[in-house]
Amino acid sequence: MKKFLLTSSLLLILVVAMQSCMKEVHQSEVIKLLTIDTTIQAGSNYLLNLASFGSDDDVATILEKGNHFSISQLENNDDMFTSIYHYATPSKTSGTDQVVLAISQNPEGRQACSKDSTIITIHFTIK
Repeated sequence: MKKFLLTSSLLLILVVAMQSCMKEVHQSEVIKLLTIDTTIQAGSNYLLNLASFGSDDDVATILEKGNHFSISQLENNDDMFTSIYHYATPSKTSGTDQVVLAISQNPEGRQACSKDSTIITIHFTIK
């Protein structure tokens, strides 16, 4: 009888331990990928409002600025969330360009099991 109770207890502990580990795996990372294809005129500006892609505790960063830009920057940079991405091309440019932005939780406020981020890839056709 003691052997049965010991085996049952060990199985119960193992099941509980496995449940907690599986919870961490499922919640460890959620990455949303978004692609935007757009056409702009050479010498013009492109503005993307990022507010709908994040919340107040998120941080926006530029992972890839592009190759054919005169401006590629985040604007409205305050203590909370950068809400506008600004891209502009020189007036005598044509072709394609690509910009990659990331929006993720602020590292200071990040919980150990929760990494939520959005990767935005913008494909520009410049005419």
